[in-house]
Amino acid sequence: MLALGAMNWVLSGFSAVVGAIFVLGALQFVYFVVSGGIPGTGFYYARRLRDGNSQVRQEAVRELVERGDIFAFGLLVKALEDRDVAIRVTAIEGLGNFRSTLIIEPLLKFLKDRNLIVRLKTIEALGKVPSGDIGPVLLDVLLDSDPRAKLVALRIFKDLRDPAALPSIARLVLDADEQVHNAAVGVLMHYGTESIQHLATLLPDSTDGAKRLVKAMLEIDRAASYEPLKEVFASASDPHVLAETLEALTASGRPGTAEFLLPFLEDPAFPAREGVVEAIPYLRDPVCVMPLCHLLSEHDVRIRRKAATALDMLVTMCRDLEVVDPLCAALLDSDPEIRRYAARALGRIGGRLVQEKVVQALWGEHASAVATFIEGIVGYPMGRMVSFDELLLALDRVMTNQRLTEESLRCVDMLESLMIILHGANVRGQRVDDQTLDLLIKGRRTYYPLRLYDLHPLAAGLLDFVSSKAEGDRWRVSSLV
Repeated sequence: MLALGAMNWVLSGFSAVVGAIFVLGALQFVYFVVSGGIPGTGFYYARRLRDGNSQVRQEAVRELVERGDIFAFGLLVKALEDRDVAIRVTAIEGLGNFRSTLIIEPLLKFLKDRNLIVRLKTIEALGKVPSGDIGPVLLDVLLDSDPRAKLVALRIFKDLRDPAALPSIARLVLDADEQVHNAAVGVLMHYGTESIQHLATLLPDSTDGAKRLVKAMLEIDRAASYEPLKEVFASASDPHVLAETLEALTASGRPGTAEFLLPFLEDPAFPAREGVVEAIPYLRDPVCVMPLCHLLSEHDVRIRRKAATALDMLVTMCRDLEVVDPLCAALLDSDPEIRRYAARALGRIGGRLVQEKVVQALWGEHASAVATFIEGIVGYPMGRMVSFDELLLALDRVMTNQRLTEESLRCVDMLESLMIILHGANVRGQRVDDQTLDLLIKGRRTYYPLRLYDLHPLAAGLLDFVSSKAEGDRWRVSSLV
């Protein structure tokens, strides 16, 4: 019994030692695991991510990125709090590879990080999320102070095709950075015609940016921009906006543009009225001629000038001879420039009626006597003296078929006045002075054809106008000596 008891005691002591060794071994194994001694475990990465050496932490994050499983996901989220920018950037890139909505919440705060690289990588990572929910998250990025952040966001929205982003993208067309502007236009073109209305909404208040907005609208779809531009033109008050939209409407060449602009032409209070008068001739629409004629009686001399200039360009397209009377009335305008352009417009119409009206305008109640006087010297009726060649022939007849008296010189004055007004050209030559007049009276016609000095005041002004314009040899006043 005693021996058995001793044996049991020995065995129990041995078991205790073995048990103690086993417990100690187990504790050591647990400590080894918990301390991160086994590669690939959570404890292993947790220890390395807490390491004081940034290179160790960076290497751990890279290993987690390569794993790319759900185990690595949680640890990469923890790595986002690292004090080292490079490590945070690597963790953000790794989370982006998951392409999951799970990364939105942990990455959201980094969209406003002070470090630009962190912001850019966060935008790129969120842009990989295949979900329509990412659009609202990235909208604020389009307001970022750095153009590089806006450019990255624009590339993402180009693929997202999120209609809710269109107002924000449209505003970037006005961005001061040229790259951002070009990128925004490119994205809007990718979205198509639905983006045009968003650009048009910005136009009324755009001031100096109106040119950019209108150009972008036309680049996206010229035809689809027509109606929105009309709406903006009718409602805007800013001169820059009105000028740009008017130019685009005029250049469109769309039928009905003239009819659209005519009410603004007739409205004295419309701020861009002068611009409309200048633009209308380029529409080449005869419906504008009579409204322009009505402007020749306006009180504002600038409007009268622009109307006369426009009529000079447009009048040949109108077959309505009612335009002759207001143009003849403009021959007596106090402004010489208006008189000149009215004369040119009458010359473009031409014909017997215009000749009769011009004679009436030039000499008033003496018109009949003047016509009789000319016919008496020339020898045939005024009705034949309509074209430039016919007037030149009449002048030649005066100069060659009878002695140059004071009456015949006055006749030359009248005929040349008609030539200038009806045809915009005079008989080229040298001004008649005393010596030249003596030579002419004696029959030496070396200076023929001539330009007389003492013309009708309107004709004299027109000669100066023709000379200053110098529109080809026919318009040049020069000596033939």
